[in-house]
Amino acid sequence: IARANATAASTAQRLVAMGQAGGAGGPIGDRESVASEENMSISGKQRYLVMQSLARSGGGAAAMFPGSVAATSAQQEAQQSNVVRLQYTASPEDIDDQLEDEFREECSKYGPVARVQLLPLADGLLRIFIQFASFVDARSAAAQLNGRQFDGKTIQATLFDQQEFTAGRLA
Repeated sequence: IARANATAASTAQRLVAMGQAGGAGGPIGDRESVASEENMSISGKQRYLVMQSLARSGGGAAAMFPGSVAATSAQQEAQQSNVVRLQYTASPEDIDDQLEDEFREECSKYGPVARVQLLPLADGLLRIFIQFASFVDARSAAAQLNGRQFDGKTIQATLFDQQEFTAGRLA
């Protein structure tokens, strides 16, 4: 029984690793691995261990197949959000009266900006929430701004949940 559990765990770990790597097998040309995975079958116990591993790793069908029906409603809502959260490291001297206007002006290149809100955090991070008129503009802005440099610092840009923003839950 212990050997069967070890085999099931090993198979589960391989399947989870494959899902996280984005496919079966690793580099192109790894034909031997692909062939062995192609003919693999798993038992109910192995399937259970795979699902447990995926749950612990934050994976699952929605993570492995983001465009699938398994994508959660929260993920779908975030994709439809018209709010972008920008985040980067900022010192207190970096935050002045013009900063909000600078971001409003820069972000208006992607579409009409309805609102800009700054949220300095204690750990030296600055979050800037930009509310656009449409989710299409927000998505475009997030894609274009993510990884961009501002004042010598790299910006992280992501879509932010519309309901959380409206409720004022920004931290």
